Amino acid sequence: MEGLFKIKEKINGRTYYVQVCLQAEEIAQQAIEIEMRGFTTWKSAVTFAAEYFHRRYAGSDKRGLKISIQYLHDMEPDTNNMIVFYAVVQALCHAFGRQGDVAIDESGKFVVPKSSRGPAVGNLF
Repeated sequence: MEGLFKIKEKINGRTYYVQVCLQAEEIAQQAIEIEMRGFTTWKSAVTFAAEYFHRRYAGSDKRGLKISIQYLHDMEPDTNNMIVFYAVVQALCHAFGRQGDVAIDESGKFVVPKSSRGPAVGNLF
């Protein structure tokens, strides 16, 4: 499944920019596999986003997630680890038809809900 997300906004005097295109799919083994295709500058942010997404939205520990970053366009100084994390989570939500709840508030701060599963979280796949 393809996930796309782009942000190009100025919030409270700070500019945020990144564009992400990824392919994501469920895999049988309990693992998260990430293919970066040359976008290794942001590997830690992508890995954190994938792990967060899987923990927050997947309903079962028995299945894993495979992600391939097809395109990641950044622009210094408007791109950082947090905005890449945010964009990848949003792109994964898009790919799996989920409503994401990670946000940037009006002051420009990131709002990241606790990632542990609760009873309201259903199966992802």
